[in-house]
This record gives sequence, structure tokens and C-alpha cells, in this order.
Amino acid sequence: MLVVGESLVDVIMTPGAAPQQRPGGSPFNVALGMARSGHQVTFATALGQDPQADLIRAALRETPGPPITLQETRVNATARATATIGADGDADYDFAVDWRLNPVQPPAGVELVHVGSFGAVLEPGSRAVRQLLHETRQLPSRPLVSYDPNVRPPLLGDPATAQHRVSRLVAHSDIVKVSEQDLAWLAPGQDPVTALTDWADSATGAGPALLVLTRGSEGAYARTRAGAQAEVAAPQVDVVDTIGAGDAFMVGLLAAVLSGTDPAGRREALDQWDSRDLTAALMSGSERAGASLMGSGAMPYPFRAEQA
Repeated sequence: MLVVGESLVDVIMTPGAAPQQRPGGSPFNVALGMARSGHQVTFATALGQDPQADLIRAALRETPGPPITLQETRVNATARATATIGADGDADYDFAVDWRLNPVQPPAGVELVHVGSFGAVLEPGSRAVRQLLHETRQLPSRPLVSYDPNVRPPLLGDPATAQHRVSRLVAHSDIVKVSEQDLAWLAPGQDPVTALTDWADSATGAGPALLVLTRGSEGAYARTRAGAQAEVAAPQVDVVDTIGAGDAFMVGLLAAVLSGTDPAGRREALDQWDSRDLTAALMSGSERAGASLMGSGAMPYPFRAEQA
């Protein structure tokens, strides 16, 4: 699979503790999680020539599982996110970002292209993402496209412009995972499930075959383009922090989509999913997210490749 988007260093500020620096970024977390789950991953991102980039490269190089292939664009400085952890474990973010991206080269036979977070909408790098998605539809392997908006309002500028860009990405994706917090900004004042349905109904072209809504402590909901629906409760865990929980959910969701289906027929197979298939995929995502919540930082838990 191909993952495209930002990688950054999280500077984690927890009351009463010294600051910690850890590699992160939503697409970075998905790339590591999928590799740790045993999938072959190519990761296209932007890095500086600095100690923060060295930390990210080391994490990509040393993660268990198949080696991750890095397509790297050199920028002035590696992106940084200062995450201040509240008493409830939620994180507030402050960003310093230089986001540029060279044209992305999909690996031969790629089965899934995942894009996400601010890297998919923040100029100038998002132009390369849009070009990639246009080219992806022409590839002989007909890869699925997955998208996680993972909205970061401080980076997105004018809301109307950002919302339009997100809607275009949704329309060109097969799988979309979005959180209630995302929809509160993207569709203010709307019921989240209604907003999700409107996205599906208003998409130009085929639109997403699978839409997933994460609700934090309220669990997760999914629906297919064909109208099948399912929801699951959130796992009951002691929350340390929420960093990377949505990315862990995405890893579990994508792992479920990629399992046990002929790659050539996955897009059509999603249209045939019923509530049982949706429930299994939601449970896969929720289990990964729950494990992430119990540790500090993104994905502090073992995957299949580490347990083998």
C-alpha cells in the first residue's frame, strides 16, 4: 500500500512531567501501523535535515514488519506538533509546518492508497496529493483510496476553502473515516450521522463505498453506499492520552478491508458488505484504538508482525 501525508515530531506536554519528543503525524502513524500489521508500505512525506527528521527516519527504519519504503521530499524543517495533554487525556495541538511534496510515484501493483490529515489539504503539498489521486484512477491495479480528514483547524485557513477541498477528497475516495470533532468543524450544527449521509448522497461520481464515523467514548458507526449500517460501543479502557487513537482505528479498519478479499474485487466487495461485515471492521478499528488509548503517544502496543 501507499501512504501519503505529513510526518512530524510530537512534543508531548503532560502536567507534572518533562516534555517528550516522539515521532508522529496521522499518515506516519498509519504507515507504521500497517507495516507492523504485516503489510508492505511505501510512505511519501516531507522531512527536514534535522534531528527531528532523524528520529522519524529511525522509527520508519526500525519498526517491526516488512521494511517501509520512504519517498522523501526535503523541506526546510521537519514539522512539529506541541501536544498539551489535559486531565481527561485529550490533547490540544499547536503546529509548526513546512508542507511541500514532490510528485508521488505509486509502487507497482499498489492495492490501497491512503491519504489524510492536513497534508491532503494544505498548500502547496496538497497539489501533489490531488494529482496522485487523479492518476490513481488510471492505474491497472485499480487501488482503493482511503481518506481520513483528521481536521486541524489552526492549519487550514479559510474554513469554506478547506471544507471544499475536503469534500472533493471525499468524493474521490472509496473509504472515508471521520470523527465527530472533524464533522463539528466541517459541517457545523449538523447531526454527525446526517452529515455523513449528506456526504455520501452529494458526492460527485461514485463517492465513498464505506463511510465510518468515530464518536470517542460513544463508539463508532459505519454505513455503505448501498445502505448497510452498523455501530459498536467504545472499548472500556483507562485512558492515558488520545494521541494517535484515530490513526490506530484507521489501521484496524484498513486491515479488515484488506483481509481475505481478491484485490481486483475489493471495490465491488465493499458494496456487498452487510451489517456483520461492518461490525467486524468497526471492532477491528475499535480494538486498536482502545489499545492506543492505554499508552502514551501513538500506537504504544504490539502488532501481528511483532507477535509472530
